[in-house]
Amino acid sequence: MRNRKHSEMNRIKEVLDEMELDLFSLDLSENYWNVTKEDELAPGVYNLSTNIASPMTGEIIAKEGTKVIVPAMCEHVDVVFGVPIYKVKHSNTKMDIYVSPGDIKR
Repeated sequence: MRNRKHSEMNRIKEVLDEMELDLFSLDLSENYWNVTKEDELAPGVYNLSTNIASPMTGEIIAKEGTKVIVPAMCEHVDVVFGVPIYKVKHSNTKMDIYVSPGDIKR
């Protein structure tokens, strides 16, 4: 089994070499309609497209479909695997929560 996996990995490397493709130089970042070129989240009221868990406990603290408020242009507070993370205000609970641009929609 190990030899088969090794052989498959070698074949993948050969194909990438033939294509002259350098995986480490690829830009894998995503573009989001609600983020400016300066990586700021545009102000407005958004709906959560997924449940949001507490980063401390893992407990769901904001449910899909509820609203979050971004009162002004918002800079990201962190970047996780190339995805910006923003601190926004959850409308129902008035708690600050952390979302990625993919977690929200108009």
